[in-house]
Amino acid sequence: DQSAVALDEQQLDFTQAADAITLQSNVLSEKRNKREQLIKYLKNSELSTEITEELEATLQAIDIRISLEFDALLRTEDEILQRREKIEQAAPIAHQKELEAISLRDSYAKALE
Repeated sequence: DQSAVALDEQQLDFTQAADAITLQSNVLSEKRNKREQLIKYLKNSELSTEITEELEATLQAIDIRISLEFDALLRTEDEILQRREKIEQAAPIAHQKELEAISLRDSYAKALE
């Protein structure tokens, strides 16, 4: 039973990590979309040199932020892969222990008859 509980906890951790990846992916996608919008605005607008320079600096800051968000996403993906490996290792053990427990219960029930 402890193996099953531990496996359930690992699966919950995995699910939470997957949710975190989804959230990080959405944030990254949103930042990339904003970057693309800014690039389109820069290309399609006749702006003063000063405003263009400010927007280009903003674009560079967005690029840095995207890079940081992407690095964080990669780290989270690595973590979830490690969690998946732990689950894949624990699942057969938990299943085997569950089968053993069922067998023992059956044997005990037969012995009581």
